[in-house]
Amino acid sequence: MKKRKEKNPNLNPLSVSRRRFLQGSSGGGVAIAAASAGLGATLLAQRKSEAMEVGPLDLNQRAEMAFQIRQDAAQDHLKEKSSPQANNGDEERYADKRACFSKTLPHNDLGEVDPKAYAALLSALASGDPDLFEQIPLAPQAEAKLNNPQATYAFELVSVDPHAVRLEPPPAFASAKMACEMGEVYWQALSIDVPFREYESNQLIAAAVSDLNAFSEPIGSKSGGKVTSVTLFRGETPGDLECGVCLKCGF
Repeated sequence: MKKRKEKNPNLNPLSVSRRRFLQGSSGGGVAIAAASAGLGATLLAQRKSEAMEVGPLDLNQRAEMAFQIRQDAAQDHLKEKSSPQANNGDEERYADKRACFSKTLPHNDLGEVDPKAYAALLSALASGDPDLFEQIPLAPQAEAKLNNPQATYAFELVSVDPHAVRLEPPPAFASAKMACEMGEVYWQALSIDVPFREYESNQLIAAAVSDLNAFSEPIGSKSGGKVTSVTLFRGETPGDLECGVCLKCGF
C-alpha cells in the first residue's frame, strides 16, 4: 500500500529530530578526550556545546559518552506529550466487525468474523498472556497462525519507542476514499505481471490509468493533476517520482 504525506492536525506524534539529537550530542569527544579520567558532570555539561567537534575516544570514554547521549535523548522523549492513536470509528460502528482485522480467524459464509473468536483476540491482546494467544480460535483452512502479535509488547533500542509513534487513521470502511483505494489495489493485482518498462505502451496499464482518473477521490501520485503511466502505483511521499528510469530499464 502506498504511504501518505498528509498530516492530521489533530495528531501530536512523537518524532525524533536528528538535528536536535546531533546538537545535543555534538562535540563531547574533544572535551572527553582531553580528560584522562573522571568524566564527571563538568565534562557532560561541555558535551552540550554546539561548537565542538567529535574526536577520538578510548573504549571506556566511548561507552560512557554513548550512554549519556542515549540517556539524555530518552529523557527528552519522556518529557514530550503523547496523544492517543486516532481511529476511524469503524470498530464501534459495525457490530459484526466487518472493517476490523480478523485474518486467520473463523468466518461465516458471508465473510463475517466469528464474534467469539474476535473477542478472544481482543482479550489476549489486552492481557498479554501467552497462553491466551494460544487459545485464539483459528479458521480450519488457515495455513498459518497470527504473525507474531506479541511483538507489540517488545521494546526497541533504536530511535523512539514504537508505541509513541502515531499513524494517520485509514479511511472509513464506507467512505469513497476507501473504495478508491480498494480499486487501486485491484488494479495492482491485475497488472502485477506487467514489467515497468512496458507501462507506457501496455493496454492494461492504460485501462488502469483511465479508471483511476475517473475515481471521485484522488489516488496516488499525479502529474498535472492526473494519474499517468509514470505515476501509476507510486507513493505520495517526497522523492517517489524522482526516478523515471524504471520505465526504461525495468528496475
